[in-house]
Amino acid sequence: MIDDHAELQRRIAWLQSVRKVGQLPRQLGFLLCLIGVILLTYATYKIPGGPRSAFGYTSLGVIAVGWVFLIFSMVARTRYVRAHPYEPAS
Repeated sequence: MIDDHAELQRRIAWLQSVRKVGQLPRQLGFLLCLIGVILLTYATYKIPGGPRSAFGYTSLGVIAVGWVFLIFSMVARTRYVRAHPYEPAS
């Protein structure tokens, strides 16, 4: 249990700063993956050739780009945490 109020506030501030790192690429990556899945579903049921059509491959490309953004945000957050570790004594 944390007894020191100032220490608790420092820990909360550190966690908030970590959560902000890579927030935009993470949200963009999630949105692109979601859009790609919707497009792939549309291609499966409405486009001739289904997921093996050019539209289907394009939707797979959108999903792949979304994953690139998600992985980038994970790497950025990991690098930030390693460069700025939480030090209770500071």
